[in-house]
Amino acid sequence: MIRRLVTGGFFLFSCGIAFSQQVQNVKAVQAGNDVLVTYDLMDNTNKSYFVKLYVSKDGGVSFTDELRSVTGDVKQNAMPGANKKIIWSGKQEMGPFSGDAVFKVEALSKAATASVEGVQNRCLRVELNEVKSESSRLKVDFTITPITSNCTIYLSAYVTNTYLVDNYKNKIKITDGFVAGTPKGQDKAALNNVPLRGYVTFDGVDPSMSAIPNLTLYVGSLGACVADNATAAFTFTNVSVSK
Repeated sequence: MIRRLVTGGFFLFSCGIAFSQQVQNVKAVQAGNDVLVTYDLMDNTNKSYFVKLYVSKDGGVSFTDELRSVTGDVKQNAMPGANKKIIWSGKQEMGPFSGDAVFKVEALSKAATASVEGVQNRCLRVELNEVKSESSRLKVDFTITPITSNCTIYLSAYVTNTYLVDNYKNKIKITDGFVAGTPKGQDKAALNNVPLRGYVTFDGVDPSMSAIPNLTLYVGSLGACVADNATAAFTFTNVSVSK
């Protein structure tokens, strides 16, 4: 659905798209300086989801990082149901703009295929959302949440830091990785209690492997949490793998 809206100097030509099979009927309407995005989250189980909202100003060719000035059925612990609502304070986050705005809603199950709880140090908490095998490539989707203060974080690209150990005790190095669109090895500003989604991939993984004996993500932190780098290795064991 596309609607043309003009009000309060915040001009939008908006539409909504889904980013996962569970999300349907995404719509966006303007409400003063805010935008109301509605969607249906279809799932007959009682598991919760991590929901993110993005916006594109080039007709959907590229999207921003996850929008932060949002409230409602968004971020962690969004439950399935019809007519879910997200309110985005667009003018506050991006200022007035004119042109095309395309909104994208992404939902990932929090009842993840990972069989472990989150791991945290003094400053950060890391949770596994989904661990999925794609032939010999394995992709790990995770969430990082600062729990004490704003800081700068980075996902290490070194095999000695971020790696998995397979059933044959082989250590497999990271192939690719991002945190909220920022590549591995590069700094990303993080705000207290604002979750950031990321992923890493590993190539050369046995496609028959149903569980990972050891998965270690090294998430370093700078600024307020620089002293915690010594405990920046977040290790998960016996992690289930979905196909």
